[in-house]
Amino acid sequence: MKNKLNYLLSIFLLIILTLGSCKKEKSALLADHLLDIQQKELSETNSKSEYSNDFINVDEKILENKITTKSFYKNEDSYIIDYRYPVLDVKQNRTFKKFNDFITNQYLDYSISVKDIINKQKLSCQIGYDQTERLKRLINYKIYTNNSKVLSILLYKANHYANENQYSYLFKTLNFDTSKGDFIFFNTLFREGTERAVFELVRKALKEKIQTDQNFEQCSELTYDTFLAYKDNFVIDKNTIKFYFDDCVICPVYSGNYFVEISRSDILDKPYSNF
Repeated sequence: MKNKLNYLLSIFLLIILTLGSCKKEKSALLADHLLDIQQKELSETNSKSEYSNDFINVDEKILENKITTKSFYKNEDSYIIDYRYPVLDVKQNRTFKKFNDFITNQYLDYSISVKDIINKQKLSCQIGYDQTERLKRLINYKIYTNNSKVLSILLYKANHYANENQYSYLFKTLNFDTSKGDFIFFNTLFREGTERAVFELVRKALKEKIQTDQNFEQCSELTYDTFLAYKDNFVIDKNTIKFYFDDCVICPVYSGNYFVEISRSDILDKPYSNF
């Protein structure tokens, strides 16, 4: 009888220990799961915060003190306006006002965006995209270079159409001399009369892409007139100069190709550069 009682007591203690172990194991698993979620959320937060900080050759301290991102959002029955745009700190340099004035007074112009949407203007070159009843107009930006001399920014307007998975893009680049407080254009960067020479470099780079890259198969070769129309639409990064073109100018919407890049050494080290 005593042995039987000891046996039952041992079984009882074993069950308690097992339940305790399972409880601890479940708690450990739950803690690991929560940690995974926290790490995932932190990763997503970091990726979002880094989205507009995708810089090349950047002094982060200069960037944090100089540029802030402002936003504007409006949701109406027939359209959504969602703007994110850069603003320079005029307290650091009063000449930055010229940059900010262009952004707010010329590029954003909310009333023009609404008018374009309602009248179905400047929407997309893709056939059929102008038949939707609801449009989302996005404005965002990406910084390519930000240092003590040059700020090079890509601004883009993206139109998203109801029942469509693709966006249609319009691009505007801004190259700003941060020491002089003035914009840099093609004729600032290159000497007078060098358009044809630079065009040949860009045309050759695009032609090579069309011949060797499957993603560029449906693109068209660049014409001189098109280049002249977009010659000021370039950004500068550490190693290249990228010339941006709107949808369907050289490539169809679905290709996702919007720029042609050439090496900085091919241009800036040549005699037709002002730099």
